[in-house]
Amino acid sequence: MDQVDLKESLQSQNPTPETTKPRVIVIGRHDYILDTIGGILRREGFEPTGMLETLDDLPKKVLKKPFEVLLLGGGIDPHVRGTLIEAVQNARPDCHIVEHFGGPATIISEISEALKTR
Repeated sequence: MDQVDLKESLQSQNPTPETTKPRVIVIGRHDYILDTIGGILRREGFEPTGMLETLDDLPKKVLKKPFEVLLLGGGIDPHVRGTLIEAVQNARPDCHIVEHFGGPATIISEISEALKTR
């Protein structure tokens, strides 16, 4: 059996589980923070996408993406935060919005708690 056949055989015996946790858009001020948070979320089975708050037309860009949770970092400009929350609440009322203030240790529990609502 060559490598391709062996790989296909193993995949058919042990299929990759589909992600059952929601997609999360993370909005923050710095790339390195988005990378860190993205890694934490991926390890827990979430599908993260990061965006910097400085993007032009941020609400439009956010709403073009598929997601169930919007995670807003604590350092985001209050005007940007308010605009995003309003846009998401109007366009996707079932979306869970998490406003995170603090270190990365509580992010998973905050998202999990938000998902229990609605």
